[in-house]
Amino acid sequence: MIGERTIEGWQLRLRPRGFGRYVSGAFLAFWLCGWAAGEAFALWMLVTGAVSLLTGKPPGPGHAPLEAGPALMIGVFLLFWLAMWTFGGIAAFSELFRLLWGEDRLMVSSGRLVTTHVRGPFRRVRVYERSAIQRISLVGREERMVLDTDGRRVGLSRLGSPAERREAAVAIRAELGISETPSTGTAMPNGWDVFVTPEGERALVSSLATRRAQARFAGILTWPLPPRRRSWLASRSCATPRRSPRSCSWHSRSAAERAPCGSPSADWSGGSAAAG
Repeated sequence: MIGERTIEGWQLRLRPRGFGRYVSGAFLAFWLCGWAAGEAFALWMLVTGAVSLLTGKPPGPGHAPLEAGPALMIGVFLLFWLAMWTFGGIAAFSELFRLLWGEDRLMVSSGRLVTTHVRGPFRRVRVYERSAIQRISLVGREERMVLDTDGRRVGLSRLGSPAERREAAVAIRAELGISETPSTGTAMPNGWDVFVTPEGERALVSSLATRRAQARFAGILTWPLPPRRRSWLASRSCATPRRSPRSCSWHSRSAAERAPCGSPSADWSGGSAAAG
């Protein structure tokens, strides 16, 4: 691990460690040679078949012209296989670059965490605001360094040795002023989001993903019904009252009663809860 303070801020660099990465890199390089051969063969088959179908000529000397039906079926299969094969090759190239020419740069600047993941000639930059960062820790048997934000976990680095990642996590937490143990405030319940009512108050509502899933499920169940019946069931479903978790108090219904069906307030018509 290389840590230094620059004009832009404090940063550290994590690079691959260990002799085993060369063994894995040699295997991946060998596999990618076979991958390139398979990729070229599939492309040649597709191009040859397409030209033969369009011109009506045989695909090669001593071959009969292709029939449209079987040729199209083989072409669709080759396209699907080629897409999966290409995706696998991209993943292998990314892992090869990470093992041999990878570097993770983590910089704390102006109260933000800026991560730069270098993989050979490619790089990806992400910025995380201090207010969105809840915890920086090591997880898994490999002790990957991760960052917990609002409702999701982001990988920061797998490079360096476990000791270097532990040291890096401690240094980043110190620079950002984050405690190792997250605060013990009331956590957001799963499946709920915070919604600001027209009165300017914060309330808990069921998450958008949950509402979309419920709408799709209801649409599948009511699809055989006539349109009027489906509309009536949708209105009844929207008007079904819901309660918030017990840790939240009841909220005024005035905004929800005025909101149209399908809006966030209407989804919380049964009783929004003021978010703690």
